Amino acid sequence: MGEIFPWKEEYNTGCEEIDTQHKKLFNIINELFTAFEGSFAESQVPRILKELEDYTVYHFSTEERLFEERNYPLKEEHKKEHDSFIRKIKNFKKQMELGQNNLLAFDVMLALKDWLIDHILGSDHKYIPYLCND
Repeated sequence: MGEIFPWKEEYNTGCEEIDTQHKKLFNIINELFTAFEGSFAESQVPRILKELEDYTVYHFSTEERLFEERNYPLKEEHKKEHDSFIRKIKNFKKQMELGQNNLLAFDVMLALKDWLIDHILGSDHKYIPYLCND
């Protein structure tokens, strides 16, 4: 099976470091979808969720460091969105640990994917003039 969640050119911000990190997040979510659909989901999903959480924290810290360096005016609003996504991942991990049914878990994965796309195309594209034009 190919990528469930392919990268599209419209997601590019023009910030090489950020785009590379966004692509990595897409790869992790694709790995999560693949593991979840496969017979090895039970053993792989916790590891992939941990990787998603850790890498998301790393990525958001990169963006937030740039916000400070470039004095991005919407940084506080943007940080709140980051916090919201981390909470979503933590809640998803908790649901999986509690043995929630597969349909619910799949819906949550779709919500994570949709949130990331909306965030990149919306909030992240707002910082392009501040962070990505050197």
